[in-house]
Parts: sequence; structure tokens; C-alpha cells
Amino acid sequence: MRPETAKRKISQTLWNDFIVRDKIRDSSLKEIISILKKIEPELKYFHNRSLRINGEIDNRDGFETYGYKSEHDIKNYLEHISDRWNCTFRLRWLLDLINLDASPLSGQIREREKFNEGQL
Repeated sequence: MRPETAKRKISQTLWNDFIVRDKIRDSSLKEIISILKKIEPELKYFHNRSLRINGEIDNRDGFETYGYKSEHDIKNYLEHISDRWNCTFRLRWLLDLINLDASPLSGQIREREKFNEGQL
């Protein structure tokens, strides 16, 4: 994998697709995760590269950094990191977000969103 190509693909998705085209606000959490899965190999590449080359030792998972409190919070954090994604803990947060749907917490997030919206 060429670093320039991988970096362009990640930036295209996080900045152009999510911010410029405003896909964050119009997409569900499931749709966002589906879009991120398409760049998962590139995210893993840069995460591993950051650990190896920069010697960054940040073992925190996504729950320990920004967390995944609600869909609204996830969208806000995703918007925040869209142009500053290339550091270990933000890459880890994105990778953990991709796997969030398989986590029991994904159901809890949806239930909390319904409660906050007065649907429960």
C-alpha cells in the first residue's frame, strides 16, 4: 500500500464525503460505519505505521478517548477529527467505531438516542 494513496483515500472520505458533502448529518450511525469500513485497511495501515515509525505508545481504546456516548456525540467527534485524523488515538477511535456495530454498546447507544428523543 502506498502511503500517499492511502492518505488520499482516508482524507477523501473523512473530509470531502463527510464534511464537504455533509454526509455526517444525513447518515445514520450504521451508514457511517459502512462508509468507514471501506477505508478500514488504510486506517489500519496508518495506525500500525504510527505505532511503528513514530514510536507512539497509546494503548487507549476508542472508549477511553472520545468514547461512543451517543450517535450525536459520535458525529460531532467524527466532524472534529475529519482533518486531523493521523495520530494513533484518533485512528484507534475510528477503527473501534467500525467494530462498534458488533459491540453490545451499539444497541445501548440506539436506546439512549430514542430515550433522548422522547421515543421511549
